[in-house]
Amino acid sequence: MIFKIKKRVERELASCLHRASKNGALKNISPFIRREIAKFLLRDGKRIRPTLFVLSYLGFAKNKASGLYKSAASLELFHNFALIHDDIIDHSDSRRGSPSMHAALNLHLNSCCGGVSAGEALAIVIGDMLYSMGVEALLAIDEKWNRKDMVLRDLAASACDTGCGQISEILVQGTPIAKISREKILRIYRLLTKSLPNGGDFAI
Repeated sequence: MIFKIKKRVERELASCLHRASKNGALKNISPFIRREIAKFLLRDGKRIRPTLFVLSYLGFAKNKASGLYKSAASLELFHNFALIHDDIIDHSDSRRGSPSMHAALNLHLNSCCGGVSAGEALAIVIGDMLYSMGVEALLAIDEKWNRKDMVLRDLAASACDTGCGQISEILVQGTPIAKISREKILRIYRLLTKSLPNGGDFAI
């Protein structure tokens, strides 16, 4: 069952990419950037968050959600937006056993553009675009506006909390761990792992 859920989420992700490439956020950008985004999003991954999201909804919800897998794909887009930015902040050149987004972009640019190194800058923008695609995927679901509004408000609040956690983590870098209070560490962890809207609300 988990494998089937994962594959359905990946099919929905591919559909989101196709729509964005035809008439959405990715329509007017370089084909090379579109390819790198597709490679990053569709490379083999565990898809833990959207899979647990779907399982939670199926296990507890009473009503069928026609947009369940669109919601799950939207959640994965938001997650990948955060991963791309995290890899830049952490100076990480790998993700899921392959180059991180900024590292992959730098490899391409170094080989074809005279040594230009703009992978980090491009990756920041791409991460922002994935966030936008996640919002678009939610808005495209056929559901009452008040429900979508509730989910988007919760999502925005969660994204801000996660950002606050990232800022707090950056500001304590270089501080010996013994000098950071347990309460501050736990507060940073809570912000960085802020839960997204629960399955019952997010599955619309």
